[in-house]
Amino acid sequence: VNKGIMKQYLDAKISWVVDHEALPLFAPNEKLHKVYSYGEFWRDYKSEIYDLAINLGDLSSQILTVQANEKCGFGFDKTTKKYYNCLYRDIPLNMNLFQIYFRLANMSWRGEGYDIHYYPRFKSKKNRVGIAIANANLRNFIGEQLNLEDSSKLWIIPYKKNVFKKMDEINRCKSIVTDDLFTLHIAVALKKFVCFLRVMPLAFNIEMFGNGKIYDVPTMYARS
Repeated sequence: VNKGIMKQYLDAKISWVVDHEALPLFAPNEKLHKVYSYGEFWRDYKSEIYDLAINLGDLSSQILTVQANEKCGFGFDKTTKKYYNCLYRDIPLNMNLFQIYFRLANMSWRGEGYDIHYYPRFKSKKNRVGIAIANANLRNFIGEQLNLEDSSKLWIIPYKKNVFKKMDEINRCKSIVTDDLFTLHIAVALKKFVCFLRVMPLAFNIEMFGNGKIYDVPTMYARS
């Protein structure tokens, strides 16, 4: 969304209000004006008037009190119901997340990618395949269906709570096998080839920018 806004408003000063856990993803981006946690924003916010307010996820009524010359997104536009139903009620919509969030911001997605600012600490190992699986039962599916011939190049990605340490581990690999959506997004943002194991149907499409493959996992593997 940052990229779309900056194309449309060349001198935009963009401030984000996000969950506290998401602050590390936004803080390194020097193109942003300010990044607040929700607590910080509502504590410091007084009567500042913005040119544009975009609500991409705050479903509380408090967001309606933000003063702006123009508003769009959840709570401001009745046409957003179908996006709400997709994201929060799992009602299928033939759009990917980029398209949904751009429409909530009253823009059209034109192939813009992620805007995550990350500086690699390690070089990628040639041909190393990183396994990041939340459901341990999927190991049989990986062994039988993905034809990963050289097991010496397989590497179990260790769990890291810190998002940048997680990115460091993902970046060590040439490709990633995962059933986790957050890992998928990070890996695609880092330009890794991703094999995504779709255990459950998703209400939205997955965009990998031509650098991945989706495997629908039969129930017998997911529950074995």
